[in-house]
Amino acid sequence: MNYPSNMRQHIGGIALMGLSVILISGCVSVPIAGLIGGSAIAIDLSRDNRSVGTYLNDNVLEAKISNEIRSDAALSSSQINVSPTIINGVILLTGEAPNRTHIDRILDIAKSFKNTRKVINRIELAGKSTLASRANDSWITMEVKTALFHSKKVDHLRIKVVTERAHVYLMGLVSAEEADAAAQAARSINGVARVVKVFEYL
Repeated sequence: MNYPSNMRQHIGGIALMGLSVILISGCVSVPIAGLIGGSAIAIDLSRDNRSVGTYLNDNVLEAKISNEIRSDAALSSSQINVSPTIINGVILLTGEAPNRTHIDRILDIAKSFKNTRKVINRIELAGKSTLASRANDSWITMEVKTALFHSKKVDHLRIKVVTERAHVYLMGLVSAEEADAAAQAARSINGVARVVKVFEYL
């Protein structure tokens, strides 16, 4: 619906004021739409060990690095399939690139942002994975997330799961006990080749 410009400004002001109140009050599952690439972000303040600011910084940084990789002229090869996953400024890079030069360039991009604290390189020196391989990775990720959800020893909302060529990477801010329990749950899934803990410990 098209509103007059003064009404649009009024509505926008109300929305921003409402967002501020929600963030200050610390409500659970706060949806913030349009901040990152036009998509909605759900922040669970009571469960995520990151602050709201860190959570948003991680998501903005993830989007920026992804865009830089896609738009960089030196990385025009169709065989590049690299994704950043970021928790608390720690960047996990997974996927495939056809040569070392491309990998080095991607690492330079990831390290160039001020909110980058650490870069963990798990990019495979290989051609782009097949559709079947990516589908299998998605299935494994779903199964691991389900196992974490049913585990009584971990809070599944604090753990991010990334699967690449059946290697499962677990990220998050957790205790050592939670990390071990999460890794054990991931190893119980059929088809998992390896579990790599990329946790930061509380």
